Amino acid sequence: MVNELETLVTDFYVNQKLALKLDLPGSRETDLDLFGRLKKEFPQLSNFRRFEDELALESDDLKRCYSWLSLRGTMLRSGFVNPADLTEAYDLHRRILEVAPYFLSISPIDVDHLELVFGFDLEAQANRDSIVFNA
Repeated sequence: MVNELETLVTDFYVNQKLALKLDLPGSRETDLDLFGRLKKEFPQLSNFRRFEDELALESDDLKRCYSWLSLRGTMLRSGFVNPADLTEAYDLHRRILEVAPYFLSISPIDVDHLELVFGFDLEAQANRDSIVFNA
């Protein structure tokens, strides 16, 4: 995790969501090819999982540090929890945006919006919302 944040928060994450106007192709071959390509560059992404209406490629939760990528309907989402530094998270998100259009036939006209979210979790014995509000 980014060193300065370790003393302040329990978990820190950088999540990305690419929202599209049309559904992703959902073809078995294209999805697996995309996941295979990213797994070569990010070997920690080793666990392939299927949820209801969603496919995910995830890393193991090592020392509370993990990353993931998921495909669902009109969204391509990814995240990195407790990166050693922000470059790790940026590299993952950037590479996904670079290769996904080729595997999933995404064109600029199809993009609805792109979100990049920096978040954190706090462990607290009191009401967390109140603590954040009063900070």
